[in-house]
Amino acid sequence: MTLICRFRAGKREGVWVDPGSAHDTIEYWFGEKSYLTAGATKFVETQLTVPPRWYRIVSHTLAHREKDEPNTLFVGRISREEHRRLFLDAAVAHRQRQEEMRLAAKAIKPHTEKMVLWEELSHRQQALLRGKDLSPYECWPWKSIKHLRRKTVEERKSDPAPYRDFYVSIKGPVPRGVHLRHKCDNRHCMNPNHLEPGASRDNVKDMMDRGRHYRTVRRRKSARVS
Repeated sequence: MTLICRFRAGKREGVWVDPGSAHDTIEYWFGEKSYLTAGATKFVETQLTVPPRWYRIVSHTLAHREKDEPNTLFVGRISREEHRRLFLDAAVAHRQRQEEMRLAAKAIKPHTEKMVLWEELSHRQQALLRGKDLSPYECWPWKSIKHLRRKTVEERKSDPAPYRDFYVSIKGPVPRGVHLRHKCDNRHCMNPNHLEPGASRDNVKDMMDRGRHYRTVRRRKSARVS
Protein backbone atom coordinates (compact mmCIF):
# COMPACT_ATOMS: atom_id res chain seq x y z
CA MET A 1 0.00 0.00 0.00
CA THR A 2 1.40 3.38 -1.05
CA LEU A 3 0.61 6.80 0.38
CA ILE A 4 0.66 9.56 -2.24
CA CYS A 5 0.77 13.28 -1.36
CA ARG A 6 0.54 16.30 -3.64
CA PHE A 7 2.08 19.69 -2.76
CA ARG A 8 1.76 23.04 -4.45
CA ALA A 9 2.99 26.51 -3.31
CA GLY A 10 4.12 25.20 0.06
CA LYS A 11 0.83 23.50 0.97
CA ARG A 12 -0.35 19.92 0.81
CA GLU A 13 -3.33 19.76 -1.53
CA GLY A 14 -4.29 16.12 -1.36
CA VAL A 15 -3.51 12.62 -0.12
CA TRP A 16 -4.34 9.40 -1.88
CA VAL A 17 -3.83 5.72 -1.01
CA ASP A 18 -2.98 3.26 -3.76
CA PRO A 19 -3.83 -0.30 -2.65
CA GLY A 20 -1.88 -1.83 -5.53
CA SER A 21 1.81 -1.97 -6.22
CA ALA A 22 3.93 1.17 -6.43
CA HIS A 23 4.77 0.45 -10.08
CA ASP A 24 3.57 3.28 -12.35
CA THR A 25 1.56 4.79 -9.47
CA ILE A 26 2.67 8.34 -10.21
CA GLU A 27 1.99 7.95 -13.93
CA TYR A 28 -1.49 6.58 -13.22
CA TRP A 29 -2.56 9.28 -10.76
CA PHE A 30 -0.71 12.25 -12.21
CA GLY A 31 -0.51 11.74 -15.96
CA GLU A 32 -0.44 14.70 -18.30
CA LYS A 33 -4.19 14.47 -18.94
CA SER A 34 -5.12 13.99 -15.27
CA TYR A 35 -7.30 16.64 -13.64
CA LEU A 36 -5.06 16.36 -10.57
CA THR A 37 -2.31 18.28 -12.39
CA ALA A 38 -4.56 21.15 -13.49
CA GLY A 39 -2.80 24.51 -13.36
CA ALA A 40 0.65 23.02 -12.87
CA THR A 41 3.35 23.98 -15.38
CA LYS A 42 5.97 21.61 -14.00
CA PHE A 43 5.87 18.17 -12.40
CA VAL A 44 8.52 16.98 -9.90
CA GLU A 45 8.58 13.70 -8.01
CA THR A 46 9.99 14.03 -4.50
CA GLN A 47 10.52 12.05 -1.31
CA LEU A 48 8.12 12.43 1.60
CA THR A 49 9.44 13.37 5.04
CA VAL A 50 8.03 13.91 8.51
CA PRO A 51 9.65 16.96 10.21
CA PRO A 52 10.53 16.40 13.90
CA ARG A 53 9.04 19.72 14.97
CA TRP A 54 5.75 19.42 13.08
CA TYR A 55 5.62 15.64 13.09
CA ARG A 56 1.88 15.57 12.40
CA ILE A 57 2.43 17.33 9.07
CA VAL A 58 3.90 15.44 6.13
CA SER A 59 6.45 17.43 4.14
CA HIS A 60 8.98 16.51 1.45
CA THR A 61 12.65 16.90 0.70
CA LEU A 62 12.18 19.65 -1.95
CA ALA A 63 9.94 21.86 0.20
CA HIS A 64 12.55 24.63 0.25
CA ARG A 65 12.01 25.17 -3.50
CA GLU A 66 8.26 25.80 -3.37
CA LYS A 67 8.40 29.55 -2.71
CA ASP A 68 9.92 30.23 -6.13
CA GLU A 69 7.82 27.64 -7.98
CA PRO A 70 4.15 28.19 -7.11
CA ASN A 71 2.94 26.39 -10.26
CA THR A 72 5.14 23.36 -9.74
CA LEU A 73 3.41 20.20 -8.59
CA PHE A 74 5.46 18.10 -6.15
CA VAL A 75 4.28 14.52 -5.70
CA GLY A 76 5.75 12.07 -3.22
CA ARG A 77 4.95 8.48 -2.41
CA ILE A 78 5.79 6.33 0.57
CA SER A 79 4.62 3.01 1.99
CA ARG A 80 2.35 2.96 5.01
CA GLU A 81 4.99 1.09 7.02
CA GLU A 82 7.73 3.59 6.18
CA HIS A 83 5.44 6.53 6.90
CA ARG A 84 4.53 5.08 10.31
CA ARG A 85 8.22 4.56 11.13
CA LEU A 86 9.09 8.15 10.18
CA PHE A 87 6.11 9.45 12.12
CA LEU A 88 7.11 7.59 15.31
CA ASP A 89 10.76 8.68 14.99
CA ALA A 90 9.67 12.30 14.52
CA ALA A 91 7.31 12.10 17.51
CA VAL A 92 10.15 10.83 19.71
CA ALA A 93 12.45 13.62 18.48
CA HIS A 94 9.70 16.15 19.18
CA ARG A 95 9.26 14.94 22.76
CA GLN A 96 13.02 15.04 23.32
CA ARG A 97 13.16 18.59 22.01
CA GLN A 98 10.32 19.59 24.34
CA GLU A 99 12.19 18.13 27.31
CA GLU A 100 15.36 20.01 26.29
CA MET A 101 13.43 23.30 26.12
CA ARG A 102 11.80 22.60 29.49
CA LEU A 103 15.19 22.00 31.13
CA ALA A 104 16.66 25.11 29.45
CA ALA A 105 13.75 27.21 30.73
CA LYS A 106 14.19 25.76 34.21
CA ALA A 107 17.92 26.55 34.15
CA ILE A 108 17.41 30.28 33.48
CA LYS A 109 14.42 30.69 35.78
CA PRO A 110 16.45 31.60 38.93
CA HIS A 111 18.08 34.47 36.99
CA THR A 112 14.77 35.80 35.70
CA GLU A 113 12.64 35.87 38.86
CA LYS A 114 13.91 39.26 40.07
CA MET A 115 11.19 41.91 39.98
CA VAL A 116 11.82 44.63 37.39
CA LEU A 117 10.78 48.15 38.43
CA TRP A 118 9.84 51.02 36.13
CA GLU A 119 12.57 53.30 37.45
CA GLU A 120 15.19 50.68 36.58
CA LEU A 121 14.42 50.98 32.86
CA SER A 122 16.49 53.26 30.69
CA HIS A 123 14.89 56.31 29.10
CA ARG A 124 15.01 54.57 25.74
CA GLN A 125 13.18 51.53 27.11
CA GLN A 126 10.56 53.68 28.81
CA ALA A 127 9.99 55.56 25.56
CA LEU A 128 8.88 52.32 23.89
CA LEU A 129 5.95 51.95 26.29
CA ARG A 130 2.69 53.79 26.77
CA GLY A 131 2.26 55.40 30.15
CA LYS A 132 4.55 56.61 32.92
CA ASP A 133 5.59 55.28 36.32
CA LEU A 134 3.84 51.99 35.66
CA SER A 135 3.46 49.44 38.42
CA PRO A 136 5.46 46.18 38.08
CA TYR A 137 2.18 44.31 38.56
CA GLU A 138 0.25 45.91 35.68
CA CYS A 139 0.68 45.44 31.93
CA TRP A 140 3.18 47.65 30.15
CA PRO A 141 1.65 48.19 26.68
CA TRP A 142 3.94 48.75 23.75
CA LYS A 143 3.42 51.93 21.73
CA SER A 144 3.57 50.21 18.34
CA ILE A 145 1.62 47.00 17.82
CA LYS A 146 1.94 46.56 14.04
CA HIS A 147 4.84 44.10 14.41
CA LEU A 148 2.68 41.89 16.62
CA ARG A 149 0.32 41.27 13.70
CA ARG A 150 2.52 38.62 12.12
CA LYS A 151 0.66 35.90 10.26
CA THR A 152 3.10 33.68 8.37
CA VAL A 153 5.88 31.46 9.74
CA GLU A 154 8.42 33.38 7.65
CA GLU A 155 7.33 36.69 9.23
CA ARG A 156 7.62 35.23 12.71
CA LYS A 157 11.15 33.94 12.04
CA SER A 158 12.42 37.14 10.43
CA ASP A 159 10.73 39.47 12.93
CA PRO A 160 10.80 38.06 16.49
CA ALA A 161 8.22 39.22 18.99
CA PRO A 162 9.20 42.65 20.40
CA TYR A 163 8.49 41.60 23.96
CA ARG A 164 11.16 38.90 23.61
CA ASP A 165 13.80 41.45 22.57
CA PHE A 166 12.66 43.74 25.40
CA TYR A 167 12.89 40.87 27.89
CA VAL A 168 16.39 39.89 26.70
CA SER A 169 17.63 43.49 26.96
CA ILE A 170 16.60 43.55 30.64
CA LYS A 171 16.96 40.01 31.99
CA GLY A 172 19.53 38.49 29.66
CA PRO A 173 19.57 35.92 26.84
CA VAL A 174 16.88 33.28 26.40
CA PRO A 175 17.95 29.92 24.88
CA ARG A 176 16.75 29.24 21.38
CA GLY A 177 13.46 27.35 21.35
CA VAL A 178 12.39 28.54 24.81
CA HIS A 179 9.07 30.40 24.74
CA LEU A 180 8.16 33.43 26.82
CA ARG A 181 4.62 32.90 28.10
CA HIS A 182 2.38 35.80 29.03
CA LYS A 183 0.98 35.20 32.51
CA CYS A 184 -1.38 38.14 31.88
CA ASP A 185 -2.65 36.70 28.53
CA ASN A 186 -2.00 40.09 26.92
CA ARG A 187 0.36 39.66 23.96
CA HIS A 188 0.78 43.45 23.71
CA CYS A 189 2.27 43.50 27.21
CA MET A 190 6.02 44.10 27.44
CA ASN A 191 6.32 43.80 31.21
CA PRO A 192 9.16 41.30 31.94
CA ASN A 193 7.45 40.45 35.22
CA HIS A 194 4.50 39.07 33.23
CA LEU A 195 6.68 36.81 31.08
CA GLU A 196 7.70 33.32 32.11
CA PRO A 197 10.09 31.02 30.17
CA GLY A 198 8.87 27.59 29.20
CA ALA A 199 8.56 25.02 26.43
CA SER A 200 6.05 25.26 23.60
CA ARG A 201 4.10 22.48 25.31
CA ASP A 202 3.71 24.73 28.37
CA ASN A 203 2.53 27.54 26.11
CA VAL A 204 -0.16 25.32 24.59
CA LYS A 205 -1.21 24.11 28.05
CA ASP A 206 -1.63 27.73 29.18
CA MET A 207 -3.84 28.38 26.17
CA MET A 208 -6.06 25.38 26.89
CA ASP A 209 -6.27 25.94 30.66
CA ARG A 210 -7.18 29.62 30.25
CA GLY A 211 -9.77 29.08 27.53
CA ARG A 212 -7.85 30.89 24.78
CA HIS A 213 -8.11 28.10 22.18
CA TYR A 214 -9.95 29.33 19.10
CA ARG A 215 -12.65 26.67 19.45
CA THR A 216 -13.35 27.70 23.03
CA VAL A 217 -13.46 31.37 22.03
CA ARG A 218 -15.79 30.56 19.14
CA ARG A 219 -18.16 28.65 21.43
CA ARG A 220 -18.26 31.59 23.85
CA LYS A 221 -19.05 34.00 21.03
CA SER A 222 -21.78 31.71 19.68
CA ALA A 223 -23.31 31.41 23.16
CA ARG A 224 -23.46 35.20 23.51
CA VAL A 225 -25.14 35.60 20.12
CA SER A 226 -27.74 32.96 20.82
